[in-house]
Amino acid sequence: MVAMGKADRNAATLRVSNLLTKKEAAVFLRVSVKTLDRWICQRRGPKYYKVGCLVRYREEDLIAFLEACPTGGFGGEAA
Repeated sequence: MVAMGKADRNAATLRVSNLLTKKEAAVFLRVSVKTLDRWICQRRGPKYYKVGCLVRYREEDLIAFLEACPTGGFGGEAA
């Protein structure tokens, strides 16, 4: 087993404290928890992390997911 120094523990705590629950992620994305569950089953949606049997999300991964989603708009001029 590798011993963690104080700096390593602080960094790990900081990363873990930034994890959002499924409910928090759903609120952030303005979708239902059921939608997140469906995306997990379909292997789509934002990146997530398994912590034991719990699912957690990082806010930066949720933002990256939103930025990667296609939009209905277009950048061209009206005809």
